[in-house]
Amino acid sequence: MNCVPCQAHGERNYHVFYELLAGLPAEQKEKMYLQEAESYFYLNQGRACDILGKEDRQDFLDLVQALEGISLSDDQLTSTWAVLAAVLQLGNICFTSSEKESYEPAAVASDTEIQIVANLLRVSADLLRSVITHRVTVTSYDHIFTPLSVEGAINAR
Repeated sequence: MNCVPCQAHGERNYHVFYELLAGLPAEQKEKMYLQEAESYFYLNQGRACDILGKEDRQDFLDLVQALEGISLSDDQLTSTWAVLAAVLQLGNICFTSSEKESYEPAAVASDTEIQIVANLLRVSADLLRSVITHRVTVTSYDHIFTPLSVEGAINAR
């Protein structure tokens, strides 16, 4: 079974990620902070970013044509690409733990990816950082934030 966070050796993630990276025009890729497939943890684990005979660029153009065929607007397409780009960037967020505390809560190692994901999703970077490093329990009166371990933060990501 394929899942976004992990692939076995020789396995690719969902094709749409590779198609996006191969087919999105350079200007749009730059606006979405996109790089080559090998630079994304969610894509490089299986060591199969390229498949002989798979035309990712052409498949992306076919995907765009199909989505336009069901009347998705340019803004809707851009939003879709931004969500896919954000998923890729989420996978590159690394966590550290503070050894000062006995339960070692997770912290984001670098704010670069947090800022990128927040920009792509149009959310607050501080809120994003908080929700991937804390479990949020909603009560009828309040929101309770409980720090996650590094392993918990990786799973929450």
